[in-house]
Amino acid sequence: MPAEIGQVTSLRTLPSFIIGKESCISGQASDKLNELKGLVDLRNSLSIKFMGRVGAIGERTPKGVVKRMKHLRQLNVDFEYGYHRDVDTGAHLMMLEALQPHQNIEGLRIKDYNGLRFPSWLMVENLGLLLPKLVDLHIEDCHKCQKLPPLWKLPSLQSLEPRNLGGLEGYDDKFMQPSKTPERYYFSSLKQLELKGISEKISKQILCPSLHHPSPLCNLKELTVDSVEGLATMSEDVFKNLMSLQSLSIKNCENLISLSTCLTHLTSLETLTIAYCPELDLSNEEEMQFQVLGNLSTLNLWELDKLMSLPLWLRHFCYFEIIIH
Repeated sequence: MPAEIGQVTSLRTLPSFIIGKESCISGQASDKLNELKGLVDLRNSLSIKFMGRVGAIGERTPKGVVKRMKHLRQLNVDFEYGYHRDVDTGAHLMMLEALQPHQNIEGLRIKDYNGLRFPSWLMVENLGLLLPKLVDLHIEDCHKCQKLPPLWKLPSLQSLEPRNLGGLEGYDDKFMQPSKTPERYYFSSLKQLELKGISEKISKQILCPSLHHPSPLCNLKELTVDSVEGLATMSEDVFKNLMSLQSLSIKNCENLISLSTCLTHLTSLETLTIAYCPELDLSNEEEMQFQVLGNLSTLNLWELDKLMSLPLWLRHFCYFEIIIH
């Protein structure tokens, strides 16, 4: 980035802020990040990219770097060199701690983060008050993080994409205790959810919480389940509350052998896609003993190794596509 860019205090548009490889390695990433603090009038979207392995902290510990940017709507943080094999030095966490956005933020994306835990501003009971307008949250390739924030507390969240979070163990225990003021809904505004590269345990915790909520995921319209490790069958408990679901995609689940009768609960389902599930045999009538729902009109089956013949229930569909490898 240009030297002393932080002095241009009237700047309104800065799509990307790059912290170069040399700055990261030499321990000056925090000093470079602090240059953003004066750019309080930035608007629309800002992408912060660390181009090297973030080393020791520089002279000034970063703090409150973007919190005063009340006009910013989208914040992307990308640790380009966030290899999950690297030892966690705490540097990534310190960078993220300094990047708590203003309450007006609507979109947040975190990629290749190498820390063991998410920053403290995400791991709080009152998360919905800190980020009341957050609509879109994308967390990708954060392989070491162990505990999920209480994301269901975000009142405006409509799109959630946790991808490749192999180290997750579940929600933090402190968020699972009975609340003095029970929440009315679980993910009350969520419409689109993509679960990719996580374990079966975590996927079920998100889809079927143990918390006592009257209407979990009641407004969800689109669900993608992709590369969920260990998933052998689709549990009825997971789907029984998804009354509004219109599109379901199940992909790359190598251990999936059965859909059970989970689809009978999806009364609003319009499109069903099943792809790259080598152990799933839909030609077996016992695997699809369900009454085809009135709204279900489109079926996509892609590269299912055990699909040897077309089952009779296909006649119920107005449109279907089968791709055989």
